Amino acid sequence: MQKSLRKFKERVDRQRNPSPLSKQDLLEHKKTLLQQKRFIRIGLTAVAFYFVGRFIQLKTSLKLPPSIRGQFFDVALPFVSYNLTRSMYLLKQILKINKQKGIHNAFDETISSPRFFLIGKTPLTTSAFWLLLPSIMEIGQKYHVLGGTYDPKDFLAYGLGVGLAYSIDRFSFRTEK
Repeated sequence: MQKSLRKFKERVDRQRNPSPLSKQDLLEHKKTLLQQKRFIRIGLTAVAFYFVGRFIQLKTSLKLPPSIRGQFFDVALPFVSYNLTRSMYLLKQILKINKQKGIHNAFDETISSPRFFLIGKTPLTTSAFWLLLPSIMEIGQKYHVLGGTYDPKDFLAYGLGVGLAYSIDRFSFRTEK
């Protein structure tokens, strides 16, 4: 009890009398801000792409053939999954940096599964995972292990969705350096 009270008092003192930031602290702060911007950019892109996919799939007044609407959703699903996985990993990293700085967030307890977030650690592992998972499910449909209709064009759609997400992820990383 006394230990937590002492930590609380130290945190309040730091907030009242902030010490001047060193060059290393400023670099860490800039890195955190860049990660937050990237997280927001990837998340918004994924959400927008998902809703466009749902709109095209559900809207029959567009007079698009059902095969195009289905293929678009097959592109959108891996794209959104890739971006959400990467965004959750980046959020986990931001929270970790903030925790080291003594900043407590409400999300600290919510995001607690470290194994799942290893999938989003690098763009390559995320791409491989979100390309293999739907492909395995599509193969399961071919051999009637899973319900649904097998369509070999879905493999191309999965690759297009993951490739698009990977290239946006790499582009956003390159422009921040």
